[in-house]
Amino acid sequence: MPTDPHHALRMLDWDSRHFGCPVASITDANLDDIALVGALEAARLQEARIVYWHAPASRQPDPQILERYGGQLGDHKTTYSWQATGAENLPADADIGEWPRGPASAELRELAREAGTLSRFRRDERFPQDRSITLYEIWIERSCRGEMADAVLVAKAEGTILGMATIAIREEHAARTGQIGLIAVAQSARGQGWGLRLMHAVQRWLLEREIQACTVITQRVNTAACQLYQRAGFALAKVESVWHFVGFVKR
Repeated sequence: MPTDPHHALRMLDWDSRHFGCPVASITDANLDDIALVGALEAARLQEARIVYWHAPASRQPDPQILERYGGQLGDHKTTYSWQATGAENLPADADIGEWPRGPASAELRELAREAGTLSRFRRDERFPQDRSITLYEIWIERSCRGEMADAVLVAKAEGTILGMATIAIREEHAARTGQIGLIAVAQSARGQGWGLRLMHAVQRWLLEREIQACTVITQRVNTAACQLYQRAGFALAKVESVWHFVGFVKR
């Protein structure tokens, strides 16, 4: 049965408020080109200015569709996963601890901005860049306040924050799993092993709560992050193409 294009579309309230225009998401990853056009036309009727579409990594829409609807590949969304083996040796790290629940510091906001440097919003210049940067500042602020994360781990040396990672606990298939939201190391501290220490601190934090699994999402172009996750024992789980259709309301 053909997909109803209206049923394959969801308006995104938060994104719409943040970017200052109607934003929608196509919810069916497996649309053919005809159904994709139907969903984009449904978005046009709702006056969407931006539409996201998460599709299989190999999916390539017809170039004429991309031209007509302002389509552009935003990202190869890359997911890594970790499953505890029981053989982990993760001693406590005295330089990494939890941020107290409350506002984020200026250093943490700067690290959050760094974490978003290669995001699909920053790399697609059609998005308002000030809003794309602010998105990550909001993310760390809400994480520190416990709204988007259950913990924010912070690495410090001589009182200076050198890195951070946010952890959220999710319920999946009747089991708890961890999800790393943001992770970043200050430019001045890169190449000194802080990233791997933060990853191990995340794993230790989860194991202390009897959580045996964790996921983290990055961009395939972020090769440094991909290599870090692999060194920490994470395995590649999934790659998706994220398409942006921007500004196609005006014919």
